[in-house]
Amino acid sequence: MKNVVYLPVRILTVFIVFYLLLPNLLFQTFWFRMELAVPMVTGLVVSFYFYLNNEISGETRIVYFSYIQIFFLIIFAFFLTVISGVGGFSYQTNDFVGHNSKFFDLSNNPWPIYFDGADTFGCYYWGYYLVPSVIGKLTGGVSETAIFLWTYTGVLAGITMAFIVLKNNMGRLVLLFAIGGIGHTIKVIFGIVAGVGFTHPIVFIEVWNLLNQLMWAPNQLIPILMIASLVYYKGVVNRDITTCLFPLTLILIWSVFPTITLSLTSLLIFIFFGFFKNLKKINLTIFITSVAVPVFCSLPVLNYFLASAGIPIRGFIWTFQPLSPILMDYSICVFLDILALWFVWKHLIVNRCEVPDLYFYGLLGIILIFALYRFGFANDWLVRGTMPVFMILFFAILRGNLSFSEQGRSAANRGLKFAFTGLMLLCLAGPFSYLYRASQNNVIRNAIAGQQLFHAYPYNKYKNIFEAIKEHHGDPEAAQYLGNKQSNYWISLSNRRKDVGEIIAGMRIEAFKNQQTQKYLYRYL
Repeated sequence: MKNVVYLPVRILTVFIVFYLLLPNLLFQTFWFRMELAVPMVTGLVVSFYFYLNNEISGETRIVYFSYIQIFFLIIFAFFLTVISGVGGFSYQTNDFVGHNSKFFDLSNNPWPIYFDGADTFGCYYWGYYLVPSVIGKLTGGVSETAIFLWTYTGVLAGITMAFIVLKNNMGRLVLLFAIGGIGHTIKVIFGIVAGVGFTHPIVFIEVWNLLNQLMWAPNQLIPILMIASLVYYKGVVNRDITTCLFPLTLILIWSVFPTITLSLTSLLIFIFFGFFKNLKKINLTIFITSVAVPVFCSLPVLNYFLASAGIPIRGFIWTFQPLSPILMDYSICVFLDILALWFVWKHLIVNRCEVPDLYFYGLLGIILIFALYRFGFANDWLVRGTMPVFMILFFAILRGNLSFSEQGRSAANRGLKFAFTGLMLLCLAGPFSYLYRASQNNVIRNAIAGQQLFHAYPYNKYKNIFEAIKEHHGDPEAAQYLGNKQSNYWISLSNRRKDVGEIIAGMRIEAFKNQQTQKYLYRYL
């Protein structure tokens, strides 16, 4: 075929896994003791080698892209990267106080991160920042070019995988980032009309579209976009979810809560989409290289996250007061979105044979249940944790055909068209407002105006992320970044030089009690 570019899918899937693997190798090398880091890194490299071989032999599909489609993907990825705020080219949400401070912290301070002011180590999922931070260390500090290109590469790989899932349809790919967050949009519009602005109760209960997620949490959206697309392609389209077992373990250091929900979603795919066939595909080699070894490598990482000293704010939503606005937000900003997705799936999509209704409704139920529990200062359990679930739901809807496009001009059909139009207007209101905000706050407008109308958040205003979060969001949220020095991770697993007192207590050797021996240790450790 002329005027098309051929892309073996295995090249993209292997690249995605390699992209996610690199931060894991860095994290395990620098955050854990050498005797633990070596087998962990070796295990991941071996698992990747077997994954590579399995993809080469098992993934034979080749997709065709027209030049227009390639140009669209390149430009759309660039647009998403710029509008996300990464690199400081356009409007940045106030979460970039944290993003920029983490990047500065990792680029300029020794690993693992230690907060001198709090006298303890940092405990956070650093995955997104590690590779560009290494480049920053090599080049002498923060490298905006490195983090922009790293983000752009991840976004491009993620949307390309999603594009394949969506049958190479450019319009559907755009809608993937636009749909959702209807309740949030209604709430914002009402706040503007009523003159009260945007407010939320003590428990933040909302679900957003992917574009909004990108502008607040690119560090989490990128890996979830990649793996959710991979899970849908492998598990639902190809009916071979077993090939996603190893990639799933790689996103833990990128994003904790979405790892949990995506694992649950994948487990349901394993059950609903050929349970017995999937079981037969797990031979001894696959079990060892795709399950046993990656899980072994993930256990110390999980131990690291459990070493957090700051106890997250958590509890069922009805345990927080005042309760009325919390329940109101649950009804508008969560339940309304779930109701809209149910209506679209039930009444507007005709070819639902690819995804069983029970599976689709089960995912809707998971979101409703997750929304009943708060975990974290900003409730990332819901806001970020449900991202992969929504992506799977959006893929199922966007791969379908609209019922009114295949039926006659009946009154019922006109009603469906009206309902669809209303939903789309609500969905697009949010993204259009984000685009307008970005158009008013960017470096191009600064250049045209000849003055700094737009200011990106600085990288070096704070010496570390703990100080930044403490000043901007207060002690409760900042405490979530602190590690516990009495934890098993810090005492037994961490990559650090122990003080002489710990060596003496740990070794329990009488010779260390000698004063001269202690002086020698203090001198050389």
